[in-house]
Amino acid sequence: MLIKKTVKAARKGQLIEITDEVRAAVKESGVNQGIVVVTSFHGDAGIISTSPSAEVAQDILYDFNRIVPGRDDFNREDLEPYACAAYSKASISGQTMDFIVSDGALFLDDSQEIYFVEYSKPCERMYSIQVIGA
Repeated sequence: MLIKKTVKAARKGQLIEITDEVRAAVKESGVNQGIVVVTSFHGDAGIISTSPSAEVAQDILYDFNRIVPGRDDFNREDLEPYACAAYSKASISGQTMDFIVSDGALFLDDSQEIYFVEYSKPCERMYSIQVIGA
């Protein structure tokens, strides 16, 4: 079962929690044992799993900005420096994550949530949730 979803960040550089959407897709699928694959359709956005803490989210974004700052010497001159950096950030974090489905439910620890990460400017984005199994 494949579900396509949309999300829109309020600002550049934001983690948007999508765990409930993934849980609902798993439940709706009827899959008892398997995996769920969450994928961003954009080269400048990513999917991550981390602690449900605003401070952790701020630290993650701070670290990505420190590691890959917007700069004027990117090879793509048609994009703003922050937009060029967003592609590098997404390639580091990844655009797809797999999660376990066990006993018909998303299997996560209490300290984990799933996030769509907007590294570029806020605009409507698409991601998919695919549940595979029996």
